[in-house]
Amino acid sequence: MKLKPKECINNGCKNIFYVPDNKLHMMLICEKCIEISEQKFKQNEVLDSFVKDGFFKCPGCKESWTPPPAIENESEEETQIYCGYGCGYIFLEDYKQNKDELRPRN
Repeated sequence: MKLKPKECINNGCKNIFYVPDNKLHMMLICEKCIEISEQKFKQNEVLDSFVKDGFFKCPGCKESWTPPPAIENESEEETQIYCGYGCGYIFLEDYKQNKDELRPRN
């Protein structure tokens, strides 16, 4: 089977991936960009779980503010934010489901 090179169109990625030449192929972004997009989606879900009535509540110091903080480490496995009320950089995944108890980091 002959493969045809395609260039990823995601934000100037320019990665080359290959698709079968004999079929119409709708994929326009590479697997790496798909994986990054999925990870960003997961991070936003985690961040959103700490937002109630439009206010982000820091699981460390319990302060609330709006707009929610930016994700500091986009596309990585865990979700890191910066709390300007004294916690500094924290990983939201370090907090249990009830968001009140800190689980120890390895």
